[in-house]
Amino acid sequence: MTPTATPPDADGFAVVKSSVWVLLREVWRFSLAIAATAILGKGLSEAAFGFLTLVATLYAFGQVVLDHGVGTILTRDIARRPEDEATLLAEAAGWRVIVGIGLAAVIAVFAVVRRDGVETGWLIAVAAVVPLLYPSIFGVAFLVRQDLGPVSLVSSVTQAGFLLMAWAGVALGIPGPAFAGLHMVRETAGPWILARVAASKYGLPIAPRRPGPMLFARFPAVGAQAVTSLAVAASTHVGVLLVEARCEAAALGAYGAAVRLTTPFTLLVAAMTQPLLPAFASLWTRDGSAFRRRFLVVLVVGVGVGLAGILVTGFAGASVVAVLYGGKYLAEGGNAAHVIAWSGGAFCAVCLGAPATTALVAAGGERQLRNLVLLALLVNIAVALVAIPRLGPAGAAVGLLAGESVTAIGAVALVGMALVRRRGAV
Repeated sequence: MTPTATPPDADGFAVVKSSVWVLLREVWRFSLAIAATAILGKGLSEAAFGFLTLVATLYAFGQVVLDHGVGTILTRDIARRPEDEATLLAEAAGWRVIVGIGLAAVIAVFAVVRRDGVETGWLIAVAAVVPLLYPSIFGVAFLVRQDLGPVSLVSSVTQAGFLLMAWAGVALGIPGPAFAGLHMVRETAGPWILARVAASKYGLPIAPRRPGPMLFARFPAVGAQAVTSLAVAASTHVGVLLVEARCEAAALGAYGAAVRLTTPFTLLVAAMTQPLLPAFASLWTRDGSAFRRRFLVVLVVGVGVGLAGILVTGFAGASVVAVLYGGKYLAEGGNAAHVIAWSGGAFCAVCLGAPATTALVAAGGERQLRNLVLLALLVNIAVALVAIPRLGPAGAAVGLLAGESVTAIGAVALVGMALVRRRGAV
């Protein structure tokens, strides 16, 4: 770490500044994403737009598979032992290459089984890029230092590039499946740029290294966090697969049109809680009372934001869809506004659950959290399978709401019980 790095709990302003950077970055990126979504939604057929949603989902899920909890554990451990940073990150990069090759093989098999001609070729190309995403692990270096300015800048620039390429592609009449290439460029450019910045700014070696004992020693904790990360990602994105399997192509387009608007907000909440992890971990070790006070404050703020989200999605969903998509995706059986309305409830649950799950990990509850999110995933799928035949694509959003509610309520209860045990042990 750099000599100026400050323990996150020693400088409360650093954590707030990091959260502000995340907020500004995500608001900017979301604004650009809305514009890109409007361009693609109006310029492509429902089926082509649905395919792009599938590609975006594969990349989002792929990033979670590549990380599988390593980033979270390394953030916590590097904050405690800065001298291990270079070795841990290099070994983690090497491990990501190995995992990426395996994941690419799985996506390629999925593409072949799908048998959709041109789309199959593009999905194989998507798979080939996955092992090249390993530099994203170096984002840990910026998070530990609460130095999220470079991350925000690079992310904003790559999203702007995506918007420009989307506009150019529609204007030039490029075939719909070919727009998968835009996702390939965006997903690879950002991590590679950030890795170079980390090497220049912090003197970190960014070449992947064969994983060794230092990384493997953390695998028990990583294992629990890996299952958690995969289950959370699956719960967030499984609706796309369920709608594709149970509905017509137009319904998948409507669902994609809705989740492209709502998912960035839930991801924003999760991103804004990341700087809390090292701070919560340190407070848990030093001062249980301070931990409890900060936890309660964050929960109150989260509930307030979540309730505001319910109001906005409930009253403005149809108008937003009409403006952005020119009246498309509002038909019965495939109404994106209904998906958005139900997603508002899921957003509120995430606003409560994200800080609660972060606090639970900081308190050493990785295994409890793993069990909780697995239960939530099962609830999500079960409710969605029942609701989709009755509500169409909105049924997938109902399942998401049920699953996120289980996570939020359970995590708050588990943190509360951990605080009671800690107080009794003092």
